[in-house]
Amino acid sequence: MVPAAIANAVWDYFKTDRLPVLFLLYVAITALTRYLAVDSKELAVATIIAVTASILLLTLAVLVLQIAASRFTPANGHAASHVDVESEPAEIR
Repeated sequence: MVPAAIANAVWDYFKTDRLPVLFLLYVAITALTRYLAVDSKELAVATIIAVTASILLLTLAVLVLQIAASRFTPANGHAASHVDVESEPAEIR
């Protein structure tokens, strides 16, 4: 599951010049949650707390990225991936 998700993220990066970080964070949260759900009976309390703290940290990272995307995305919804420095400057009126 995880290698396929990473391969999909790399494919998306080369196709769109954007790295889908949120998707990778969701995959990590899901993997840690599954690990916690399946192996919780055999895990030590310190390990359970560490995994839970990791899930919380990843969730906060998703929140920060979502807030940043909503604040810093241009009005047209598309972030500029390339800057054209050869074009003529816009005329000021």
